[in-house]
Amino acid sequence: MAIPVSSWCRSNAMLVWSLWLSVACSIDGRTVSAGDGSSAGGSGGASALPGANTPALPDSAATPEASAAANDGVASAASPESPLGVVAMPEAVFLGSIPVGTPSSPVAWVITNQRAVDLTGLTLSEDAAAPLVDFTVLDGCGARLVAGGSCTFQVTYRPSQSGTVRRTLRLAWFDGETRLTVNGVALPWLEVRKQGAGRVTSVPPGIDCGDVCRAPFEREEEVQLVATPVSGEMFGGWRADECEPLAGDCRLASFPNQSVERIVPVAFFTPANNLVFISSEGLSPVLGGVAPYDAACNRLASAAGLNPAGDGFIAAISDATSHFADRLGTARGWVRMDGRPFGDTREEIVNEGIVYNTVAYTELGELVTGDAHMSGTLADGALGLHCDNWSSTSAELTEGNPFTEGPGAWMGTGSLPISGANPCDPAVPRRVVCLGNSATGPLLRTPRAGKRIWLSNTQFFPGGLSPDEACQAERPSGVTSAVALVAYSDRAASDSIDPSADYVRPDGEIVGTGARLIEASQAPSFSHLETGLWQTADGSYLRIDQFSIFVWSGSQRMDALGEVESNCGDWLDQNQQGYVGRLGVTQSQFWARGATGSCADGAYLICVEP
Repeated sequence: MAIPVSSWCRSNAMLVWSLWLSVACSIDGRTVSAGDGSSAGGSGGASALPGANTPALPDSAATPEASAAANDGVASAASPESPLGVVAMPEAVFLGSIPVGTPSSPVAWVITNQRAVDLTGLTLSEDAAAPLVDFTVLDGCGARLVAGGSCTFQVTYRPSQSGTVRRTLRLAWFDGETRLTVNGVALPWLEVRKQGAGRVTSVPPGIDCGDVCRAPFEREEEVQLVATPVSGEMFGGWRADECEPLAGDCRLASFPNQSVERIVPVAFFTPANNLVFISSEGLSPVLGGVAPYDAACNRLASAAGLNPAGDGFIAAISDATSHFADRLGTARGWVRMDGRPFGDTREEIVNEGIVYNTVAYTELGELVTGDAHMSGTLADGALGLHCDNWSSTSAELTEGNPFTEGPGAWMGTGSLPISGANPCDPAVPRRVVCLGNSATGPLLRTPRAGKRIWLSNTQFFPGGLSPDEACQAERPSGVTSAVALVAYSDRAASDSIDPSADYVRPDGEIVGTGARLIEASQAPSFSHLETGLWQTADGSYLRIDQFSIFVWSGSQRMDALGEVESNCGDWLDQNQQGYVGRLGVTQSQFWARGATGSCADGAYLICVEP
């Protein structure tokens, strides 16, 4: 139908153009058709949004005179992104949810030139003439669009980071431009890296590993991962800071803004060696001999499903009648509850001070970070104090720290019997270490790859070589360059650390990522090293049998600058003081114990590959 020019036609021009009808208005004696209102593009799953693109006037109306005549109503209805005579469809698309790095379904962006002249100098860019980023465009238009012609851009979007997507493509020519707004949501990935045959699933669904170990999730939703061992396996734990290590499930909060991927390593293992754990219960120190403690270890192990024979464990408790090493018999090879190695032979773990990781976990998989345990055994393996064969409340005992300390100290925290500080009070129950004594095969251990971190072979005295030179002079085989982890007045120790790298001792045991090293150096800190720094460049294990063995740090936290008054005058002056850490512990005291030491006294250096 033809509608004469009227105030209604002029004031409702946008409605006329958007009706799903063939409509025409007569303007100054000419008829202008609005077309059928259908979209010229939008395919492959992307939906065209209702927009303000106004179909252009016919070529005869695109002259300056016609434009001026129509300017009182109809021309003002055109979007500034769609100049008269040029139609771009669609004007906006919603791509839905797209995983980061995954291309969207292609969108056909159709450009129609209804003018009587060619469009020349066609140039495609992002808004504000920026170069295209994350877009792939199959250009079906070239640099010129002939009068009366159409062409198509096939537009694909591949997000590079997560979050809300609102991007604009801009097509410009010699006297105008048009735009396509691209909307959507970019989803980050969650990847489970699994060792062993167990299964990991997610809530909401997405991960089912075994088969599907990587899936996208909404950035702001919590994801719960659930680990299920297969028959004969044990859960070796989550290897991500966000997870409780041996909890059966791991709850991940929302992804960081603009994140791309979150990786959660997880391990399952089949125990071929003996297990070692810390008792989940505290026991009275006066149960009467070592037998009740062995029985307690077997009871706890059986309740946790770890002791099918019922008598496969002994307590690391010694007295005048029985040293625990003797009760191990021919047993060999121990791993923690997460499958990480503890020690190989009884001679090594007791007499030689060679252990790979702290004991750390209870039989229930609970990580223990405090409390001492009773042992009756000194750090060098000799007999300590034992409440008179665990029978006298008026006697004394020797205790150790298997939670955060390694060689020697896991048994006893002194080279001489400790007296006075640890009375045998039955009102103060203490945990014990429980060692399996059934398996006799050698320890199975897989060294990890990463940047090396080690202790200097000898103690360092300021004023001679620089700390870096000392580390360079004492480095493990295969390491070509080394720096010391110490603070200078113009360089924090953390400046020598790669936060994303894994740092491993010469024996291949992982100490932690660079980020964990930095975080664990801060007191108070709930982050611990994964294992302690107690191995030197030549492979020796330093037994922690006294509190007076220290490492230099020069600052109270790894990411802080040193001061000449507390870093031995930038490691040049033995008359100054310097911050020191404790050798062989996994908590923040590995870096700074809260006090300085005399720079005239030697201390070991922590060295790393740069």
